[in-house]
Amino acid sequence: MEDHRSNIMIIFAGYTDNMEKFLGTNPGLRSRIPNKFDFEDYSVEEMVQIGLLSLRKQQYKVDPTDYADLLKNNLSKDNDKSNGRWVRNLNGEIIKKQAVRVAASGNYSDADLVNITKSDLDAVRL
Repeated sequence: MEDHRSNIMIIFAGYTDNMEKFLGTNPGLRSRIPNKFDFEDYSVEEMVQIGLLSLRKQQYKVDPTDYADLLKNNLSKDNDKSNGRWVRNLNGEIIKKQAVRVAASGNYSDADLVNITKSDLDAVRL
């Protein structure tokens, strides 16, 4: 790698504490990684917007206030600091609950396929 350093880029990414431990595993490693970028966590409001935008892109409709309440509640009880991934996983759980509810009804409309109800949100509330 050293002979081709002008043609290669290696990116290490991870949580700050874990990356510091990783860099400490080999005395020469830290000196070979000249650039370090720290990214701030998203704010709760940004996470709400990310989640709502993601659902909209998938054609789902949800009450923004109910969604924000759920996200804030669950985030306060289970925040693994994965930010966008955490929101994506939350949305995945919501969509599963919505799909199970719709399928179990046996009689549904096109609107039922895209509407996420308060009961769907409550089903994933911690």
